[in-house]
Amino acid sequence: MSDDAPLSLDSFHLDGPNGRLYALALSPPRGVATELSVLVCPPFAEEQNRTRRAVQLAARRMVRHGCSVLLLDLHGTGDSAGDFAHARWEGWRADLEAGAAWLRAHRSSRVAVWGIRLGAALALELASSGTCDHVLLWQPVMKGALYLNQFLRLRVAADMLAADGASSVDVLRAELAAGRPVEIAGYEVAPALADAIATVDLDSCAGRMLPAIDWVEAVVAPERPLGAASRALIERWRESGLQVRERTAVAQPFWATPEIVVPESFLDATGEIVREWMRAPVTA
Repeated sequence: MSDDAPLSLDSFHLDGPNGRLYALALSPPRGVATELSVLVCPPFAEEQNRTRRAVQLAARRMVRHGCSVLLLDLHGTGDSAGDFAHARWEGWRADLEAGAAWLRAHRSSRVAVWGIRLGAALALELASSGTCDHVLLWQPVMKGALYLNQFLRLRVAADMLAADGASSVDVLRAELAAGRPVEIAGYEVAPALADAIATVDLDSCAGRMLPAIDWVEAVVAPERPLGAASRALIERWRESGLQVRERTAVAQPFWATPEIVVPESFLDATGEIVREWMRAPVTA
């Protein structure tokens, strides 16, 4: 399968609830029917930039199997309207709902959601509405509070190298608790957004009405199993009645490496998943 095969690319601005959103739609060549549309729920902050190439290549593979894919820069990110300082979790969810509505109106009534890293939580929120056919998660963030601490440590590390002293995670959390935004790695994070991230907990999905979930996670070697925390969460989901299929993919943490890395194993796994989606019977 060639990633250079013909496809249709449409770059445009979509009207979001808080301003215009930059959108890139990838579809089969004009005149070819689209059987399923895929909405990308992007990762957070710099992880979005580091994964753009991998996501676009995986999207092209989805198109080869008859899907259309919509990539959005959410409010305050990329080439969309607004500043990151004004970004809010509920606003991002509304942006994605607008994207899903566009896909249903212009591409296909069947929509899957694809969440990358922190975007997995947004994907699962959208899927909980009962209007999605499939869910794909790439290296999902399971606990928002832990993820937020890791993000705050980027500022602590930068301050340690500065001549004017160092901050700490506790100091930064105190700033947020006092209602003051904090700047981290060039991103000004509002307290409301930080609070929303801290409440993310994928355990809360247990028992929800969700479509089948495909989970792809990086490992360092083919014989290595899924991480213990991931296995435990998936087991709790299954016990609650959710259908989950997990896959491992040998890859370095491409969402965090300073250089742009294309994880071929993630692309291959995604291609297999989409082939299975397209073979699945359509339910009313």
